[in-house]
Amino acid sequence: MKKLLVIIVLGLLLPNLLNAEPIKHIKFYPADEIKNPLPAVILLHTSGGFNTRLIKTTPVKYTNAGYVVYVPDFLTNIKLQKRVD
Repeated sequence: MKKLLVIIVLGLLLPNLLNAEPIKHIKFYPADEIKNPLPAVILLHTSGGFNTRLIKTTPVKYTNAGYVVYVPDFLTNIKLQKRVD
């Protein structure tokens, strides 16, 4: 019974995993790469989306401190747009 359940779950999940699109993202690097590998920060956007002031200003603070900053954009692939009232 457990094997059948595993096969069913994999059958449901696998097609979605194989057809998944890569997550759009931006990477920021420090101007002076002193050591390799560099420490990293993953900066996540709010429900306001990727083009918020936070995403535009915060990476500079971390790159100046010597961090690589990775900023994934989770909303573009699912085609969510800003709400207009």
